[in-house]
Amino acid sequence: MEYTSFITDKEKMRDFKILTKQDFLKSYSYLTETEYDLTVKEVNKYEKKKEWDMKFLDDIYDTLMKNTQYKVRDFTKYKNVYVDTGNGYIQIGKRRLILEEKS
Repeated sequence: MEYTSFITDKEKMRDFKILTKQDFLKSYSYLTETEYDLTVKEVNKYEKKKEWDMKFLDDIYDTLMKNTQYKVRDFTKYKNVYVDTGNGYIQIGKRRLILEEKS
């Protein structure tokens, strides 16, 4: 039997966040401890990635503030911030900052 996490199940995840492991497994008696543990592992992986992404965005923001003529308020008023490191740019509102590696 292959076990999977329930990370995509909104109802279970809502309970997952508020119940202890023991209470959760009692409430969902058809789930196994293995499935619960797999979900914990996925949630932790997601949280680490989210934390790393936020640090990355903070670093980018700090760099923008140090290396541009714009004041903080000029960037914070935009709701749409898009970072595409694969294609090498950051877009804040309608402004696009091209990322270039220095050789």
